[in-house]
Amino acid sequence: MKKVSLIQKNLTMLAFAGILSSFWLLGCASTSGGNTLPSVHVTSEEFKANALKVEPCEWKDIENPYENFNSVEKISEDQLEKDLDMFCWIFKTTYAGYENACERGLDLELLKKNIKNHFEGKEISVEEFFEVLKAELSGKIQDTHFSIHLNNWSWHFCDNYIVYWSDIFVKKTGDSFEVVEVGEDSAKLGIKTGSKYEGSTENLFYYPGKGEGIYRVGEIEKARLPAYSQMLKKTDDKINVAPSQEKSLLVSIDGKVYEIHAKSEVPINMLPNVRYGEKQTENSAYISLSSFQQPPADSKYRRGADKNFQKFMKAGSNFQDKKNIIVDLRSNSGGYDTYGTNFFINLYVPGSKNVSEYDLARYGIGIASKFWKAENFVPAKQVQSPALTQLEAMKYKKFNTQTREADNIVENMLLEQKNAPCKITYDSRNFLDKMAEHALPVPEKPHFTGKLIILIDRNSASATEEFVWTAKEDFGNQVIVVGENSSGCCEYWNVNPFRLSESKIVFYISATEMTGSLKRFKNWHGEGFGVYPDVWTNGVDLLETLVNLTSDESLREKIQNIEWGLQ
Repeated sequence: MKKVSLIQKNLTMLAFAGILSSFWLLGCASTSGGNTLPSVHVTSEEFKANALKVEPCEWKDIENPYENFNSVEKISEDQLEKDLDMFCWIFKTTYAGYENACERGLDLELLKKNIKNHFEGKEISVEEFFEVLKAELSGKIQDTHFSIHLNNWSWHFCDNYIVYWSDIFVKKTGDSFEVVEVGEDSAKLGIKTGSKYEGSTENLFYYPGKGEGIYRVGEIEKARLPAYSQMLKKTDDKINVAPSQEKSLLVSIDGKVYEIHAKSEVPINMLPNVRYGEKQTENSAYISLSSFQQPPADSKYRRGADKNFQKFMKAGSNFQDKKNIIVDLRSNSGGYDTYGTNFFINLYVPGSKNVSEYDLARYGIGIASKFWKAENFVPAKQVQSPALTQLEAMKYKKFNTQTREADNIVENMLLEQKNAPCKITYDSRNFLDKMAEHALPVPEKPHFTGKLIILIDRNSASATEEFVWTAKEDFGNQVIVVGENSSGCCEYWNVNPFRLSESKIVFYISATEMTGSLKRFKNWHGEGFGVYPDVWTNGVDLLETLVNLTSDESLREKIQNIEWGLQ
């Protein structure tokens, strides 16, 4: 019988049952001896009693976004009305960022009115409907996950901010900064080494790849990247990303203002499938993972992805005695957080290689308990709704191997929501506390005592940003984040696709808001800005940076081509 990670099953079921309104389920069959974690059920009455808000609403049947469909070019006025009603109902009852969008000026009734007026007396093109809906939502959504899609077009509403690098490097000497290296472009302007940099410190990025105490001059600025479907060009083995972008930057040096050239570096290629890489020296381990996204159960890539996820999770126990672990998550756009969670459990628990999956799951609860019981922890705000209940049931049947127990839970939840439809907003900690009684005591400090170096870039997003956050929570100052600022896609989680039945426009919205919780994460700078690294660098200087941080010269040979992509 094929073994399935107990931890992965627990966390998958926890995520599934925790999102749906009737139960919080903890427990499933162990793969090693039949032990089970006790099931914890929360009745619908108890769930509602502990909710922050319960708002009755109507029930509407949603379209299954996981089923194939035929695209359409035109729709009627009645079809437009139906799609607008469905969009507004789902947005209001399911989106965790609804209140924030309203504060930013969104009025759903006005949105419907404006769109209907736009098409009054006109033929309704679906492509034009997509463009008008995009225009009505623009400026109202501060959520990088939120997007709308039509055929080969898509649009994300939150601006991305990227770093533009100059070719000037400075070193702090006392209370001032001295220019220590000048590239060809800036040298032509007359800027010389030994000059005094007098610009803003906000334009200085700690850059030890060029030496201790070195900063690079640059600027973080909004970049309207092409829409996702336009930006990515898929080939057999890679996805080509957007080209370098350039700008001018004003800097003050020796009392004179110069207009210097700055450009963004081209990030590494995104890989279309789940790839895992592993290399090691005597003191250091390097691992890479291209994605946390699990393919559908019927995908030909599913088996290979599962094997690579297992390798990634086990790396935590295999390398927990190394002095340095480098985790390369550049251009990893996210997916499921289960795999990162298990990696950290294996890295944290002493002798995790010899600990049963059953006990590792309980240790995981203990590690998480330390986080959510902290005095300054702000719990997630989660939303449950009729639309989400239906979608989760559809998702479960698409992506998971069903069991009779889980099937019954799904059917009961659908029935309860249909009988008494309501939007429920709840505090996640009310239900996290119920799990804590099953936790095993964990050491105050992790078994791994070395440096945990995490590589990110502008395409590192969502679950990858959560990975960095969790690392900082569990391993503190042992963690060094290296690279450029990430995508900025972490304040809204539990992203769900909904499809409008008439136009076939798909929109992705989140049912969980983490804005308050992220206040603990000092590296987080907001949606679109992302995680700021502790050490800034780009591909050209990445290897030198890693050698400097680890004092491991053997890495020069092992990962010598790291600037070109995952190893």
